[in-house]
Amino acid sequence: MPEENTQLKEKADFLLDVLKRYDHYVATTNFKVGLMMSFLGAIVLGLTIRVLLLDPVQGEIGCIRYTTIIAISLTVASALYAAIQLLRAAFPNTKNDNGADSLIFFGAVVTENKNPEEYYQKVLSIEQGEILRDLSTQTYNMAGVVNHKFKVLKIAVNTMIFVTIPLLAVSLALLIVEG
Repeated sequence: MPEENTQLKEKADFLLDVLKRYDHYVATTNFKVGLMMSFLGAIVLGLTIRVLLLDPVQGEIGCIRYTTIIAISLTVASALYAAIQLLRAAFPNTKNDNGADSLIFFGAVVTENKNPEEYYQKVLSIEQGEILRDLSTQTYNMAGVVNHKFKVLKIAVNTMIFVTIPLLAVSLALLIVEG
């Protein structure tokens, strides 16, 4: 029995280490999201203000002005699309698959217990094997959250690299030519 308890403890420690690693991934991803949102906000705000400050043209509007406004509009649209993807990464789906009665998942702790005392009693009564199952379920669910965050973050970064930044360069060049 002591050897079985040692094995359960080693497995539980392993799962806790994995959960800590995943939590670190979530924290670093959220930090990156914050930086990129600031960058996109500066682009949207700067270009919007610049368009509003364009001198009204009397008579015909030239081709460069139309092209500039279209490029800026596309830049802002791509920045907003990337921002939406970043928000999806910051607030992923946190449903708890196969763990409605979990003692770990924050949603289940609150919804399945009337008060802290009830939760405490459940913690006292759980068997070690059930703890390992709960940890395994939570590790699996957290891996899904991290995987989703990275997929969505990749979409946002690729949008910024291949669409927003090139359009920003074109918009700035046209603004310089426009005067």
